[in-house]
Amino acid sequence: MPQLLDLPPEILVNIFLFLHFLDVGSCKRTCLRLCDVISNSSQIAYHVELQVAGMQDNPNCKLPITVRLQMIKDREEAWGSFKPQFTKNVQVPFESSGLYDVTPDLYLAGKNEKLGRRVTNHIQAIRLPHKKGEDPTWHSVDFASNIVDFATSIEEDDLLAAVTMTKQEGRAPQMSIVLRRFSTQQLYDGIANPVIFICDMPQDVEGRPAISIEIAGAHLVVIPEYMIDDDALHDQRPLMYIWNWKTGKRLADPIPVENPGLVFLREDIFLNPSMPKNSIDIYHISDDNVHLMKQLSFPSLQFERAISLIACRGDPSPTANGTFPKHTPQRRPYTNCPEDAIIVFAIQIGDQGDVTNDEADHFFMIVHRRALLSLLVSNASTSSSQEVPAEIVPWESWGPAITRWLPAESWSMNFITLSAGQRFVFLSIPSDLGDSDDGIDLLFEPLFTLLDFNPWNVKRFQGKDLSNVRHPTRTVIGVNPIPASTPVEENHPLAELPENICPRLDSFAEDVVSRLPYVEYSHLDHFHYMAHTSVLIDEERLIGLKSHSPQDLHFDQEADSLDAMYFG
Repeated sequence: MPQLLDLPPEILVNIFLFLHFLDVGSCKRTCLRLCDVISNSSQIAYHVELQVAGMQDNPNCKLPITVRLQMIKDREEAWGSFKPQFTKNVQVPFESSGLYDVTPDLYLAGKNEKLGRRVTNHIQAIRLPHKKGEDPTWHSVDFASNIVDFATSIEEDDLLAAVTMTKQEGRAPQMSIVLRRFSTQQLYDGIANPVIFICDMPQDVEGRPAISIEIAGAHLVVIPEYMIDDDALHDQRPLMYIWNWKTGKRLADPIPVENPGLVFLREDIFLNPSMPKNSIDIYHISDDNVHLMKQLSFPSLQFERAISLIACRGDPSPTANGTFPKHTPQRRPYTNCPEDAIIVFAIQIGDQGDVTNDEADHFFMIVHRRALLSLLVSNASTSSSQEVPAEIVPWESWGPAITRWLPAESWSMNFITLSAGQRFVFLSIPSDLGDSDDGIDLLFEPLFTLLDFNPWNVKRFQGKDLSNVRHPTRTVIGVNPIPASTPVEENHPLAELPENICPRLDSFAEDVVSRLPYVEYSHLDHFHYMAHTSVLIDEERLIGLKSHSPQDLHFDQEADSLDAMYFG
């Protein structure tokens, strides 16, 4: 009977490509024959680099494996040294309406049609450069109606979806979803209906409603939240609408919720934070209903304190059946793996009833999408009965081991596009300058900080002497230096690492323990805040927003130009 070692090298290579990279390493140490096959295969080396980086291969890429291997090594080296391969300034030749989105290739923004008013009919998009010397140009997508917000599923389905508001004579304004192909800018073809009616808007709304819209596979979820000038309607809860956008079928009656935040965990599972319940509500979409399956509690709050704002994001979004997004450009050999990506929650906690939130505290909570999925029953598709009450999971049972809580400044939450894959970027105040959370007297230059939650990068840098690393500084946070094999006496457990304790401030009943480790990169050269009003991140680059007007410093999405810092 043939043995494994009798197989030709090309078959052995194909076998190893099905293994986790740790198992590949074990095979390599088994014998000289396997060591030789593995060591001399660029396919296996590329396979290992992809898994370590938390990325997936683009099956449509035509580049040779050796080129792809070098590209991912250069990419990880650039991110690991916090040095972009090049930076390109891109002018923004229009006034933004405050609507924006970022994909691995594109920066998109709503164009303000009327000075002094927030009216958007066009989405402006630019494909950001991936080579030196490129001069990208802006393109406009005309929706021919007032856009309230929009979302993209460009890489999976070539889809640009906008929530629009149409005024009607003698009737309440009508809210709809308009679906267009990004490549042609035309109404989406091959589906039941490219215009999906949501609802008639209440008569007494003030201004533009806040909208959350998210897409994963064939599922599209929208939550409008209105500012209503009527005391009798102040307690009206937002409604969540769920569709199969390809068939046009609404999958459930509108569901009352408490917050417009949305993130898909899987094509058929999504989360929506609840402020009154102090929890993350997780829903499952089946063929015939949508039901609440689990509630993950946040840490307990102090008396008369409440969550007043939660925004959340996980990039990239899951795809249908986990397939590779087919509209990914062929030039890109790989893309971030949705299952490995982190989810970021931006949380504001203030006094109950205080609409000004002058005394509010601000935090980021980070968790891996995969970690949240692991908390759910594996056969979610078979447990879809609405009669089964949702399980409420206390914070202590799920949170400390898999999350990271970080105190934040209010101005650091102007944007939520702060993560891509397992990397998270933000601006932080140097510790010796104290608290400047009022966001007014900012005479300092905040540190430009990148956090990498990739567990393999944490292991790579753990225990290394990083004292001589100067550009940037690099620190491993949250890993106990005591080996796991060290005996621990029952009555004297290991003390919690100070860096794993987030101070309760005026918000939580107790200090919050969170142990998700990460690598922190901070430039010794401060990031000039007056030059960049904020920073965003996509799969390939950091995007610094620049404004010539000092008054735009804290005015959400205003930018005169973009600094696209390409890492690969």
